[in-house]
Amino acid sequence: MTLLAGNGITIAIVILNSVLKVVNTSLVGFIGYPYNSDVISTIVVSVFISQFINTAVVLPIANANFKNTTLGFLGFAVDNLYRDFGSKWYSDVGGQI
Repeated sequence: MTLLAGNGITIAIVILNSVLKVVNTSLVGFIGYPYNSDVISTIVVSVFISQFINTAVVLPIANANFKNTTLGFLGFAVDNLYRDFGSKWYSDVGGQI
């Protein structure tokens, strides 16, 4: 993976996380909690969960190799560049996380 593509993916994740923050904040506003502390705690939890899934779960799964697992049927959707967590994986994928 080139440096430009890696930086592009990192920028896309940051932009998507910002969009998720705005969307979660507006959706929690529609719930209509009576206290501001309830609103703030719900916003914090929902933003954390959505950004965690976007950053720490989706990216490694997108770069995973499912060829020799029970999830091998997913291999058609993934390029399967990495067989294991090696130095190449850490330089390409790990830095984006």
